[in-house]
Amino acid sequence: MTFPSTPPAGGVLAPWTFPETVQVQVPGGPLVVAVRMGVLPIVQLRWCYRGGTYGIAPGLEGLAGIWNSTARHGTRKYESAELAQVLDHRGIRLRFSTGLESTTVAISTLSQHFDWAVDLLDEVAFGPTFPEHHVARERAKALEVLHHQLSVPGYLAGLWLNHAVYGGHPYGRRSSTLEGLKAVTRQDVQGFHERIMAPGSSRGMLLVVGDVDPHAVAHRLARRWENGDLDGAATTDAEQVASKPLEGLGFPVPEPQIIAVDRPESEQVTFGIGHQTIPRAHPDYYALRVANQVFGGGASSRLFMTLREQRSLTYGVYSRLSAGTRGGELSAEMATALDKAEEAAEALMNEFRGICASPISAEELTMAKQYLVGAFPRRASGVGGVASLVMMARNHGFGLEQWAEHQARIAAVDLDEVHAVTQRWIRPEALSVVAVGPGELCARALAPLGRVEVKGVGAVPPCSV
Repeated sequence: MTFPSTPPAGGVLAPWTFPETVQVQVPGGPLVVAVRMGVLPIVQLRWCYRGGTYGIAPGLEGLAGIWNSTARHGTRKYESAELAQVLDHRGIRLRFSTGLESTTVAISTLSQHFDWAVDLLDEVAFGPTFPEHHVARERAKALEVLHHQLSVPGYLAGLWLNHAVYGGHPYGRRSSTLEGLKAVTRQDVQGFHERIMAPGSSRGMLLVVGDVDPHAVAHRLARRWENGDLDGAATTDAEQVASKPLEGLGFPVPEPQIIAVDRPESEQVTFGIGHQTIPRAHPDYYALRVANQVFGGGASSRLFMTLREQRSLTYGVYSRLSAGTRGGELSAEMATALDKAEEAAEALMNEFRGICASPISAEELTMAKQYLVGAFPRRASGVGGVASLVMMARNHGFGLEQWAEHQARIAAVDLDEVHAVTQRWIRPEALSVVAVGPGELCARALAPLGRVEVKGVGAVPPCSV
């Protein structure tokens, strides 16, 4: 018996269309969106709001995390234990999440419980009580988690790289600090909730995805809010910024930094490297997404094949293109043995130079596009995946039709476009580099790149905004 030595050829690109969707804008109120996905008798409901950690006051870093964990501990109608029993009895999943620019409360359940779940979603989204003892308990848990994270080299490298890339802008701000967690009070948590989760506010979107009739559901829920309280919370400065067009929203680009974080007990050196790049809605996004896939997006990428397979410098190395509404970054991370730190630092920087100097080949382009096109349906599968696509489209200001065109847009990227965006947006001279490990060794490994700033044991980036 013989086994194939090459992967099978890819088939014809199967078309993917966004599921049937109905959108109803309540005058002066929320957007109601209903999406039909009737393969399984399940449904997910979400309240989604513009506004998140971006607007949290300095000195309260960690507030959003405590909100996430305490909002489920009781509402005006249910005590904490009662709410847990209600959720378990009907097999309901409840999730709170807060990002830089958006906040979500989501319920997943069987479609037979839909009407009941709509009422429950409003109850948990707009009526949490944040009992003092639960706030104290969740604060203590968050402090323990953060103490552990601050001992993890990869976490430290990410903190310092984020600060180096974004400087004092909120994108570079730490999401949680020991001081911030200790300072957060129940009143702070309640105030954050009232600013973000404003019933009837035009910043809100009520999203339903699953086994429903989208026409009936969207119009019925819109009528529910047309007759409701449309006095939303005041818009914060951060939300006013978020509502402006993308043009002109760029923020100052810090000078590249080279940072060695002294962690004497480390048995490896962990590197982080990156610089600012474009927002998600930028017209160059698709070509740059393909370029990143070639560069470091997977196990067949240049970074992985060169630094792991050919030179054995690391177990794994990947790059990431992260794109927000105001900007984003291209970054990479890897860990290497102590005796290979100097070689690894040079090789990592050379790979960034090489993606600009060595044109991407037709074969690399084809493999990258095939992967991205083939992976998208998995991302878009299930009620949660489709709900996330709706949220992303709204947050970034593009229509749902772009998701139907997503695979075709990737497939249409050509070599000239990829070459142009690598020259335009991958800038080795703008890279900040962080190394976490024994301080003297890290400083020596980074010295050829420029002036190295050494941070002492336990040092963390400031939280300037």
